[in-house]
Amino acid sequence: MKTQFRLIDQRFKGVDRLLDETFAEFENMKKDVFKAVASKVVEFSPVDTGTYMDAHNITIGRSGSATDMSSKGKARKRPRSPHETSALSRLNGQIDAMGPEQKSAFIGNSSHHGMVVEYGGPKTPAYAPYTRARAASKSIIAYVLMGYGKL
Repeated sequence: MKTQFRLIDQRFKGVDRLLDETFAEFENMKKDVFKAVASKVVEFSPVDTGTYMDAHNITIGRSGSATDMSSKGKARKRPRSPHETSALSRLNGQIDAMGPEQKSAFIGNSSHHGMVVEYGGPKTPAYAPYTRARAASKSIIAYVLMGYGKL
């Protein structure tokens, strides 16, 4: 006969509540880290027509995006602020929509010139917003943990 026992039962009053609060705090920390990394990607992103900034997106479960955005026919030398605000709002909304079961997410870009912006091209320097944000991620995680009093 198999022996079973409940790890947490009524004798440990408040433990269920404490665990629920702890898991909720971890969920908030995860989203805060994702938002801070997304913010760095946006901060490091160049703006000319706004297409690149508008093409940042969060995917869950697999990388990539079906949408392929082009800047063809768009005005150049656009102001940064409206595109930055829109991108941050969209990315934060995508992160907020994540459920607690989703432990990881991918941030990517679906513009035609995404690879050139990241790695450079014959006439274009590498801006490397994703590489730079990834390099900042350890300090972002530490900052978020300190904000929750965990470091």
